[in-house]
Amino acid sequence: MKTLVILVVLVFAFSCNKYSKQIQKNSTETAGAVIKFRETNYDFKLKEGEIVKYSYVFDNIGSSTLEVKDIISTCDCVKTELKATKIEPGTSSEITVIFDTKNEVGYHDVSITVTTTAINQEKVILKFTGTVVK
Repeated sequence: MKTLVILVVLVFAFSCNKYSKQIQKNSTETAGAVIKFRETNYDFKLKEGEIVKYSYVFDNIGSSTLEVKDIISTCDCVKTELKATKIEPGTSSEITVIFDTKNEVGYHDVSITVTTTAINQEKVILKFTGTVVK
């Protein structure tokens, strides 16, 4: 009888442990928008007067809609274009940076801060660096 009681207690304990692990697994699954940039750095070397365009592509690998709230550059010398402000789960979008090198000779180190609703990174900093020669 004592063996039967111990056996029942062990079976109950293992089944509770299995259920507890399932709850933990479900709670750690992505329950929101998750942003993943394919590249966050771009380096260039150009002659003065050329225009460079580069697109930073990103994916929403989460389970909710990702929203881009703001894009701020450290330099007025670049313009940014956002393909879409709301990105559904499993889809991608892009931020295009445009730089007109007219009268911009020298080294440039521009940071572009992207603010989103992502649960993994509310703010992402993109680097846009390079040299413009005469």
